[in-house]
Amino acid sequence: MTTNLPPVNSESRRLHPPFASWRLFLMIVVLATWTGCKNYEDRISVTGLVTLDGEPLSNGFIAFVGDEGDAVAAGPIQNGHYELSESASRDGIRAGQYAVRIESWKEPPGKELPNGTFAEGVSAIPARYQDAKASSFTADVSRKSRKFNFEMNSKEK
Repeated sequence: MTTNLPPVNSESRRLHPPFASWRLFLMIVVLATWTGCKNYEDRISVTGLVTLDGEPLSNGFIAFVGDEGDAVAAGPIQNGHYELSESASRDGIRAGQYAVRIESWKEPPGKELPNGTFAEGVSAIPARYQDAKASSFTADVSRKSRKFNFEMNSKEK
């Protein structure tokens, strides 16, 4: 069988070093990272305390919801305290007005039951706090306003 490939010699190796593609790849990664970093400069660290009947909520989840109804930033609540991030790689949140929803479960939803269905879960807080519109909680995030505390009442429906 005859091939039309040119013979490999030391001169052709110098023209096409084996790591040339790696250098190009590394340069693309560095440029992408450098240009993407600007997007994080306007993030504001948001923290606060969530209480139920005056006591810190032992655990839960808080979400700041944008105008379109989607959670823009979220984070866990532990011993009443929370700190928001947009994702695992983006700390903080952009300035703006947000509705707030809070979840806390005695029994989390989604557990598979013996009959093959899934449990609805048992909430540790009144259901209205789990809906951003019904909770009546809002946060106007800015550089000067970055700490938000939320007081829930278990007697409310």
